[in-house]
Amino acid sequence: MRPPMFALLVRRVHLVLAMTSLLFRIGTLALLLAAVAPANVSHRYARSEPRDQGRPHSRRTYCPTRHRSPGANTGARHRSTYCSSCERTPGGRIRRSSSARHAFQELHPCPTTGSTAGPCPGYVVDHIVPLKRGGADSPENMQWQTRGEAKAKDRVE
Repeated sequence: MRPPMFALLVRRVHLVLAMTSLLFRIGTLALLLAAVAPANVSHRYARSEPRDQGRPHSRRTYCPTRHRSPGANTGARHRSTYCSSCERTPGGRIRRSSSARHAFQELHPCPTTGSTAGPCPGYVVDHIVPLKRGGADSPENMQWQTRGEAKAKDRVE
């Protein structure tokens, strides 16, 4: 005959196993319900606070003339800072003179490598007076600028 202590221990083990099985089943059921139940969120970019209505919904600004042909552009729908007299590329950007950039680099070697030709790591050629504000695309209107400074200046311009 088994001692009463052993029987008590066997009952406790059975009870623990039954509780563990029950908890596992409850957890599985909760996960299933969470997966099947409809989410309260309308889409994946839901915010905890409502979006500020005065702010645009994207960083890209609306440009009604983006898909027009270059000849149809009169400049009437642009900001006052838009250069309507500047020569443009087929993509609509202001055309830059590569010879002016090369002349600038001949006069002012790269700050990091001292080279007068080729790339300059960490630096970009910047126009002091922006082309879109009527600045000349000439070496006198150019300067070396670090990439960080250029990004900061571009945010303001």
